[in-house]
Amino acid sequence: MGLAWPAVALRRRPGAGGDPAGDAGRQELLAAAFRLRARSLPAAAAAGAAFLRRRALSPDRPEARTIQGIALLERHEAKAAHAALGPARAAGAEAAAFWDGEAAWDLEDDDASASAFAEAGARPDSPYRGEAAYREGWAENRRGRLEAAAARFADAARADPMLAPAADLQRGWVLLQAGRIPEARPLFEAVERAAPRGPHAPEAIVGQAECAYRTGELDAAAKLFDSALARVPDPRAKGPLRYSLAWTAYRQKRTERARGQFLDV
Repeated sequence: MGLAWPAVALRRRPGAGGDPAGDAGRQELLAAAFRLRARSLPAAAAAGAAFLRRRALSPDRPEARTIQGIALLERHEAKAAHAALGPARAAGAEAAAFWDGEAAWDLEDDDASASAFAEAGARPDSPYRGEAAYREGWAENRRGRLEAAAARFADAARADPMLAPAADLQRGWVLLQAGRIPEARPLFEAVERAAPRGPHAPEAIVGQAECAYRTGELDAAAKLFDSALARVPDPRAKGPLRYSLAWTAYRQKRTERARGQFLDV
């Protein structure tokens, strides 16, 4: 699953006020954010931690914790990231809820992950709205809440046109998993039709083939599995397709073809 990389939005503040360091502290925070965007993760995490040690009264501490948390998460230190992002999220840092959802996902805490993503996308003007709904859909699916997952994927498609093909594809799979084939099939067809040569088209064809197989349309399923097999670029994905095609041929009583596909798996 491709994950967008939302930027950390630093709030504009005057140099005077609650932060005795003023502009100097602000420059430290901007430098930490720059290191994060440059993917210099150890330096970004260290800069965020240093800011927190030196700037006990700074109103920018939630942003510093967010930078530190994202850097730790990108270094696959989900537990430490969650510890940094929790206080930032409680203080209202805009990005913190989204990334805390990612940390909870990595920790396989699906309840916490779904809750954090719901919070991140709650505001209508949130820059994380589409991506948060998409990730919440994955979390709800892993929780076994298929209706909620389908609804979140639909929200993601509406909120972010760039995410719509992936979100519609995932909604199709969730609906298929729930046995709602008449609703799933048009989604797979629409994704393929919108971009026949696009990156999501092969998987959309597989979805259509699964729908046809489950409704007993074996000739259509076989043609679709054949089409997907010819178009899937990843050799590792061809094995499961050959397996599905073999079972389709077996149900068609085409035993020689079934045997050949099973041997090629």
